[in-house]
Amino acid sequence: MWRRWTRDTVRRASLGTWAAEHSGLQIHLRSFRLETFYPQAFSRMTFPESHSWGFLMKISTLCKRPSIATTVALLLALFFAPVAQAKLKTQNLVQLIASSQSIVAGTVSKVTDGIDANGLPYTEVTIQVGASAKGNIRHGAYTFRQFGLLKPRTMANGHRMLGVTPPEFPRWHADEYVVVFLYHPAAKTGLQTTTGLVQGKFLRINKKLTNGFDNAGLFENIKTMPGVLSSAETKLLHSSRGPVSATTLMGLIERVVKGNWIEKGMIK
Repeated sequence: MWRRWTRDTVRRASLGTWAAEHSGLQIHLRSFRLETFYPQAFSRMTFPESHSWGFLMKISTLCKRPSIATTVALLLALFFAPVAQAKLKTQNLVQLIASSQSIVAGTVSKVTDGIDANGLPYTEVTIQVGASAKGNIRHGAYTFRQFGLLKPRTMANGHRMLGVTPPEFPRWHADEYVVVFLYHPAAKTGLQTTTGLVQGKFLRINKKLTNGFDNAGLFENIKTMPGVLSSAETKLLHSSRGPVSATTLMGLIERVVKGNWIEKGMIK
């Protein structure tokens, strides 16, 4: 149940340990960090200090026992409206590989959205997997649900559902070819998304791959043992940003995973 705001809650907030929890959703007041539905979804996203206790108290006066859908809509309005002020932690290639449960490549065949039985808005994505570098996803159709709707919708009761996918999450479109670093599904909701959010989805265009950060930071601070990289891979790791060769990047990912380079300290 939704936890009431009590004096005990305020005391714990003063210690920096207070959290409002509902179906996996947490608001941590110490860093104003929102971690919603995924264990690492926001990877230390930092928000302006205006989103503080006073704002949360306003929610409490508006909703005594809010539904999940209402809660989600309110929190999206509070935390994602000033998205330009939010900062998503950059993850390099080694971090993306290490944190991912699965890494697959294939064509997006279907994208739909809806609201599940618990009132959670989702986007459902189906990928026709043609290659798998890590994990147990086999070739063929793989379907997962990511938090948020494709666009706002009007509910049967006439209310407007505003729980669209936050800007930091990847967008999906049918017929695009992607390389995807998938984080493990959330235990409570089953929702899943990419490691590093927009950083974990790479779109292939003209035999080149780029993620939502235009590959910025993808190869920063990576160190390898001498002699393990090919000349093409060495050149790749010196890229600062922009599209890179799909063949070279995918080949490097496969070699890192299959050779256990990270575990052996060959790349870090």
